Amino acid sequence: MQPSIYESLAYSVAVLHGIVVAWVFFGGFLARRYGWLVALHLFCAAWGLFTTVTKYPCPLTTLENTLRSHGNIPTYSVDCIVYYFWAPLALPTGPYVPLLVLAPAVLLNCIAYWPTHHTGDGGSTAA
Repeated sequence: MQPSIYESLAYSVAVLHGIVVAWVFFGGFLARRYGWLVALHLFCAAWGLFTTVTKYPCPLTTLENTLRSHGNIPTYSVDCIVYYFWAPLALPTGPYVPLLVLAPAVLLNCIAYWPTHHTGDGGSTAA
């Protein structure tokens, strides 16, 4: 049986959502290299932090669930990170999950944006 357009769109949104999550975690390294990406990355990271901490519904999750519903695919009521990454690993869930998800994201972004100092002369300190 061929998947419906809604099913295909729902899975496309899920892939896009995965890309956005990866961007939030690792995009700081690209943004550091390509300065024009900094504003986009910081917005996405702030949005991810906001939706994780406040439990405000992510529009991509809402869109995916709407498409899943129209495509007669079961929807999910948890955060997409829990649904796609946490639950398949059979990790225990609880109120601490957002902290466990945020901690590596914050750490990676701190590393990505940590200032480095260059002497401008190849590191030479000749007198």
